[in-house]
Amino acid sequence: MTRVASRRSTRVWTFVAFTAVGAALLFAGISSYVRITGKGTDYNVFYLAGRTLAERPADLYHFQAPRGPTYTYIYPPLFAVLMSPLAALPLSASALAWFLLNAALFLHGAWILSRALASPPRRMELLAWILILGAPFAVENIFLGQVHGLIAYLMVRAFELLRTGRSVGGAVWMAAASAIKLMPAVFGVYFLVRRDWKGLASLALAGIAFTAIPPAVAVGPRPAVELLAEFAEMLVLPYVTLGISSHAIYDRTAARKTLHDQDFGALLVRLLGPGQEVARLAGRAVAALVALLLGVSMVATWKRARDTANGPGGLDVACSIYTVLSLLLSPRNRLAYWTVLIIPWSVLLARLMAPATARSGRPIVLGTLLASAPLLALSGLPVPAVQAVTLGFWGLLALWIGLVVLSSREPRACPRALSEHPIGLAGT
Repeated sequence: MTRVASRRSTRVWTFVAFTAVGAALLFAGISSYVRITGKGTDYNVFYLAGRTLAERPADLYHFQAPRGPTYTYIYPPLFAVLMSPLAALPLSASALAWFLLNAALFLHGAWILSRALASPPRRMELLAWILILGAPFAVENIFLGQVHGLIAYLMVRAFELLRTGRSVGGAVWMAAASAIKLMPAVFGVYFLVRRDWKGLASLALAGIAFTAIPPAVAVGPRPAVELLAEFAEMLVLPYVTLGISSHAIYDRTAARKTLHDQDFGALLVRLLGPGQEVARLAGRAVAALVALLLGVSMVATWKRARDTANGPGGLDVACSIYTVLSLLLSPRNRLAYWTVLIIPWSVLLARLMAPATARSGRPIVLGTLLASAPLLALSGLPVPAVQAVTLGFWGLLALWIGLVVLSSREPRACPRALSEHPIGLAGT
């Protein structure tokens, strides 16, 4: 009788969760459509980039969207190539297509994760939890017309392959994400510490191919090289030189901080105040934090010569650590970027649902969720006093710390997967 009641409550919960998420996505789509066809969003920049690349490619990094001078294209040329088919449509039809694409990518990505991490009897329950945790960030991404829903989906496809040892295919998916926005390339460190040389080579070669070949085909080799050189001057060199090689666009997109920014640099600027000297100090502090985060992550995920367990359970947490690093290491961090957190959320939820999770690991999993999820959710409140506290940075840091601790506490032998023990949250 108790089991029947538990199953019934699970069905009710999943129905309510799916309904709420569907309503949230619909609201985001309507709001996004109104904004895109009205005062404009980031999507209008992508739309104009697709048209500019086809009509006057040399102006790709120089045009300004009607909304204002800060709305300029700052992504690699590949994304403008990908936007070309949508840019060929009228703006209203393109806005609708972009919403439908983002909603489909979010839902299918969540399904991929639930299928990978749970057995058939518990997939729908895990899927409901994944959607609930991921929906706020997917909604924000759609509302702002951002690109991170696409990046999150590509990273999910990479995770699906990496966790089962198919590193070459996973590296190709991750390279596609990195060719649109650079930070997923941090997985190069993941392949390095795992001593996966095929994966590392595949990431590098596929990244070069995705970055160079489509633009060369679209506009010709010489214009493509010029665009790539311009992009590197604007955003790559200033980042790798910590602002020594400066550029106006980098100063606007990475150095300038607003209440929407939830990164470590923004936190320091709010604590210390504005000014060039503070900006330089913040840059040095960010560099030190990046080195610390990378060093600890490398130690926590290092594959020793005697380690032989590389099954899904042993790689899930490692992949999650580098997914969070792709946010923490970014020079700018905002709510819309956090759609990629669907990966660590799913891993933690699956661990919490699996009775095979060691007793010592369960409090870590639960504590990580309880510490990070509220901070990340609260950081999205449109309240200046809340945004000024930079709760988003602390939420991401709490998530990273929890994953690192979990990785260090788990045995090197692959733990039994949730799929072998189909007992979910409703049954615990």
